[in-house]
Amino acid sequence: MQKASLNSQLERRCGFFREGFFARVSLMLLASLFLVALAGRAQDTATIVGTVTDTSGAVVPNCTVTVSNPDRGFVRVVQSNSAGEYAAARIPIGNYVITAEMTGFQKLVHSGISLNAGQEQRVDLTLTVGQVAQQISVSGNVTKVETESATLSSVITSKQIQNLTLNGLNFGALTFLVPGAAQDNGYSEAQQLGHAGAEVGVSFNGNREEYSQLELDGGNNAQESSTSMGGAVTPAIDMIAEFRISTSNYGADVGQHAGALVEIATKGGTKQFHGDAYEFVRNDAMDANDWFANQQIAPPGGNAPKTPLKWNIFGYTIGGPFYIPHHYNTDKSKTFFFWSQEWARYRQASVVSGNVPTPQMRQGDFSQCDPSSGSYVPLLVEQGCVLPSVNGAPVDSVSVHPNGAAWLNGFVPLPNNGIDGYIAAHSVPTNFSQKSIRVDQNINDKMSLFVRFTNDEWAKTVVPALWSGSSYDSTQSIYEVPARQTVLHINNNLKPTLLNEFIMSYTDTPHFIAVQAGPGSPAHSVDKPLDLGRLHFLPGQRGQPTASVNFSRGRYAFQLHREQRKLSRRLRR
Repeated sequence: MQKASLNSQLERRCGFFREGFFARVSLMLLASLFLVALAGRAQDTATIVGTVTDTSGAVVPNCTVTVSNPDRGFVRVVQSNSAGEYAAARIPIGNYVITAEMTGFQKLVHSGISLNAGQEQRVDLTLTVGQVAQQISVSGNVTKVETESATLSSVITSKQIQNLTLNGLNFGALTFLVPGAAQDNGYSEAQQLGHAGAEVGVSFNGNREEYSQLELDGGNNAQESSTSMGGAVTPAIDMIAEFRISTSNYGADVGQHAGALVEIATKGGTKQFHGDAYEFVRNDAMDANDWFANQQIAPPGGNAPKTPLKWNIFGYTIGGPFYIPHHYNTDKSKTFFFWSQEWARYRQASVVSGNVPTPQMRQGDFSQCDPSSGSYVPLLVEQGCVLPSVNGAPVDSVSVHPNGAAWLNGFVPLPNNGIDGYIAAHSVPTNFSQKSIRVDQNINDKMSLFVRFTNDEWAKTVVPALWSGSSYDSTQSIYEVPARQTVLHINNNLKPTLLNEFIMSYTDTPHFIAVQAGPGSPAHSVDKPLDLGRLHFLPGQRGQPTASVNFSRGRYAFQLHREQRKLSRRLRR
């Protein structure tokens, strides 16, 4: 009943979140229709600038320059100004062809120009006197050194993303490739689970980790309450085209924090259909056992159980043109899509160990700590077991109130490693799923847009329960985070020298946490007894001897108090 109630509660919360989310997004989309301009700051795009001259070095004004991406059907037409300068700003990353046409000069076609995220590439054009019907073709030969900006940045290319081995397919580990990046010494195996809510800890140029900013397609992907640069949507490796990491001297238009700016551009569709399928596997069948797990004394079967470890990350992508033969987008230059879906299944455990009361102690019998008793166990005394006393005289036993027994059975495991030792490594699940859809639309040669929606949902079991300070696996937390992000990006080249860019993003990451009994709970319940009160934790009435129990790092202390009021005051403190 308790589990069913918990699940229904989480479903109601998630349902409320989904309804509220879509209502808010609808309102934002409606409001955006009335906005005509917004200062752009996205760096998921690139810019081409240059100067048009003739063979003598004189500038050529009013030259028509066409910048096109054949793979995406993207076209941008601009003109050189009176100084011969032209600029094609905020265009999608990819491979470009530049065509320059001017009366009295031969047509110039410059191909082989590759643009990375956030790049401002200079491509100067030199025209030769002649007829426009004549054509000169140039391939490549552009300077790759950043000459238009003082920003210190590095690009992680799609080739690096695809070919480098990443444990857990966590894209954040790629940030370690950048000069000035320092990996957090606490980068543990848990942080390698990029889909399990763990975030890579990295500092850039000595700044604090949370001083860096993560943007996804120009939308803020940071969870501001987090102590890391991310925390919201976790993009799958195969949906990332590339990303740029700017560590110094970037402009105020993109700055929000004092550290690095990490800008990720996702993949989009092209004229050709493309996609892939993949799976990443780790399994304890190929691993040695944890050293601490091997310390279990005479376990059933004679060997310490293998510490569970099973990672399965699998997914697929597909992208291409959206068209209806003989009816819509027949030349495959208008509408494109890119769909990505990924799942992850983690089954992993950490070794939990410590000292617990013996079965006799749980019944109030402490004769094992009495040297004069026939059941004396010296090890227990070495570990801190002290007999209770009445009027200075030690006693071997006390009675245990049902409420005290309920606490023991709920929160303190039974020994399984010697007389008072406990050790376990239960497999706990973490499940992740992600869906992402991106649609690019070339409205005309002056206006283009794309919209992307990404939905992450992960649910993990944490043992012991979060923030409980427990040393035992008698409690566990069910932790769910449905994260979503929507990005709308519109570019409108109003005139050859005037560009309007509109970017809207919405990101939300609610957290749902519930606590329940863990695998080590003898009673499989952590519910409070109905009649539990601090004056009735252990038997006894006012003025009579009462025993109190304290479990701390495996040490036991049993003391008698003459007055229940003293016990009450100590518990309040």
